[in-house]
Amino acid sequence: MLLQLKEISPTKRRGLVGFLIGIACLSAAAAPPTLDKIAKSGSVVLGYRDAAAPFAYLDENKRPVGYSLDICLKIVDAIKRDLKRNDLAVKYVPVSAATRLTALTSGEIDLECGSTTSTAERRKQVASTIPTFVAAVRLLAPSKSGIKSIYDLGGKTVVTTKGQQRSPLQRPQQEPHSARQPGAR
Repeated sequence: MLLQLKEISPTKRRGLVGFLIGIACLSAAAAPPTLDKIAKSGSVVLGYRDAAAPFAYLDENKRPVGYSLDICLKIVDAIKRDLKRNDLAVKYVPVSAATRLTALTSGEIDLECGSTTSTAERRKQVASTIPTFVAAVRLLAPSKSGIKSIYDLGGKTVVTTKGQQRSPLQRPQQEPHSARQPGAR
């Protein structure tokens, strides 16, 4: 969903820009407000995932591209108009599932352009935009494994990506059928 920002009044646009870059807003005790930081630095720093297609990934020329980056670049256009700074540069910083929130809260990046889902736990640290996709945890096992449901995983090792949202496999209520999860990478 791309927005036609030119069709929105300047007052509403300002509110929308503030809402959209809310993903990078920090508490008052942390770094200065993101728009002030951007205006002073003359650049917008976008955090991107290098292998989260179709949301964010590196193309054949090793440039960050994807659906989430397209949305972030529209937000950058709105920031340029809002700040009256057509000269704002765009910088790209690679982040991983494990480092993206720290990069936001530390001020290393201004926006995270990836496939991060909005959870109650994450909303304690950062603000999120309106949802642009719906996701759910799914299991993948070879058809010959005999694994047909979550209950077939009892006593087996399950691997997930470090920094991803917790799957149903990791929740205590799945006992006694829960699978072991070693330190995920």
